[in-house]
Amino acid sequence: MQAVKSQDGSDLYTYDLSLDSDLPFDNKNRYTSRSKIGSIPSSTASNFRFNPTTGILVFSAYVYPDGDLKTVSDQDREWEERGNSALVYDETYVRHWDVWQGQKGPQLFSIKIVKEDDGNWKLGENIVAPLKGTKHVSQ
Repeated sequence: MQAVKSQDGSDLYTYDLSLDSDLPFDNKNRYTSRSKIGSIPSSTASNFRFNPTTGILVFSAYVYPDGDLKTVSDQDREWEERGNSALVYDETYVRHWDVWQGQKGPQLFSIKIVKEDDGNWKLGENIVAPLKGTKHVSQ
């Protein structure tokens, strides 16, 4: 699977790999062209983990305190167009001059991926945030 940033988020693609041991390792014919399986409404989606047994794809993305992945681009636009570039930080940490802690933070999400009858993969419609509202933060 490959995630590619798009205008509205990240597009996910799959490759059909050939595991034929007779082909040399660097042979470019080992895979067919990529096929798009769906889109995630975030350009910061990363850390993808897929469980083939359950068909669940888990990933992380940076979201605002409301935890809604679908509103991040609108809130980013509002933030950029706020008309004021002054920032006040309520929290700092050791070596605070390296990285500032903004409004957005990482959150886990999951979505179902299914293999259809024609053999193509398709991304589900419902993105779930299993830790939403728990104030879970990475250490």
